[in-house]
Amino acid sequence: MESSPSQIQSPKPKSGVLGALDDLDKWVSVKVHGIGLRIPRWTLRALEHSGDGRFCIPITAAIWVTPVLFKFQELRSFLLNLFVAFMFDLVFIGTIKSIIRRPRPIYNKGMYVFVSVDHWSFPSGHASRALMVAAFFWYYQPMWETLFPQHIIPSVRPYLDQLYPGSGVFLSSVKALVAPAALYLLSIWAVATASSRVLLGRHYVMDVMAGSAIGLLEASFLHYFLHIPRTVSQPVHSWLIAKFGIPNLQ
Repeated sequence: MESSPSQIQSPKPKSGVLGALDDLDKWVSVKVHGIGLRIPRWTLRALEHSGDGRFCIPITAAIWVTPVLFKFQELRSFLLNLFVAFMFDLVFIGTIKSIIRRPRPIYNKGMYVFVSVDHWSFPSGHASRALMVAAFFWYYQPMWETLFPQHIIPSVRPYLDQLYPGSGVFLSSVKALVAPAALYLLSIWAVATASSRVLLGRHYVMDVMAGSAIGLLEASFLHYFLHIPRTVSQPVHSWLIAKFGIPNLQ
């Protein structure tokens, strides 16, 4: 049974500016969590699972080696860079959590702790991961604006026409808008996922704000300073598919 905000005892006030900020953060977080108690929990849990590293990282790796995408070298390079970004975020956020060691809200219920650093609240790993992913996709906007109208839409159009006659024609007529729309929807997902951490009672507001800022900075840093070019990602990909015997349909 979920605790109501009225049942949640406020922490003892601390002295100083940092203490006042901490008290304000916890007070606001309790109010936001109270709103979350009125939202169907399954929707917040769905957002939670969608931003979980145990879901994002394996999925990214699996798509990277799928035979269907072998002919799209730029997309494979994007996926490898995204995978590296996930691992970078995992280590960076885990290090900060182990140093700061801020306990999670006392009203956090029903959370499965996968690793020891998950006991700590600051910063939010879900928020950093979600905002990093959204920013990463935006950095590759030119690729998506080419990939959607020239490859993805023509590939799915026959199937759409079979299921919903005429839908493929409509999709082709608005194909220039598909990539921007998808990126905006991804951005909405990222903000919703970050917000769900406070609504669920997993984090305080400042945890999510810090995690979101870190995620955006990580995406920029990795894109501009640690970007893996196709000349590197292609040999790595070829070596892996040869190593594990994955059929190359290129």
